[in-house]
Amino acid sequence: MLNDYIINRRGTDYALYEGLLSEAHRQGLRGIDARLLQAPTGVNGHVAICAATVTTGRGTFGGLGEASPANAGRAAGRTLIQVAEIRAKARALRDAINANVVPIEELDDGA
Repeated sequence: MLNDYIINRRGTDYALYEGLLSEAHRQGLRGIDARLLQAPTGVNGHVAICAATVTTGRGTFGGLGEASPANAGRAAGRTLIQVAEIRAKARALRDAINANVVPIEELDDGA
């Protein structure tokens, strides 16, 4: 159950990525595809952008994720591309399972 993967930070509930993924599997996840749309460079302000598509028996769901030094500062040693990818996948998974809780990966220190 997704409720087993909810944590509270500063009075707000957040879902852990592993919970979104687990619930998606429980609901018949068929696949996840993620792709890099923009690599972080000095020209674009070091912003990484990824897109993800989640396919379930109910349909296909998409999500975008972006990460920059300003919004992914303490992301547990992950690269900006990794942070953008997990954010994109988490957003797509959230839509796929109809979860109304924000993924913890949206926080600067949540990853």
